[in-house]
Amino acid sequence: MLKSSGRNRVSSLVACPVFLINKFNVKSVEAEQFLKEYEEDAKVQKSTWIRFCTTNQGIGKSTVYINYAV
Repeated sequence: MLKSSGRNRVSSLVACPVFLINKFNVKSVEAEQFLKEYEEDAKVQKSTWIRFCTTNQGIGKSTVYINYAV
């Protein structure tokens, strides 16, 4: 958001964190490959604009994964 004040029109940018949340439904036979690919992708993300990212698997033998990044 840009804010302008007075005659000088001084502007400042207000930065806020962005949270990305993704849900993946992975076939059980593809889960290992998914995790390998996610790990590689996370390395790239962390080297660019992502400060933190992780993935979590559902309870037990669930094939649902949640990824979130800040």
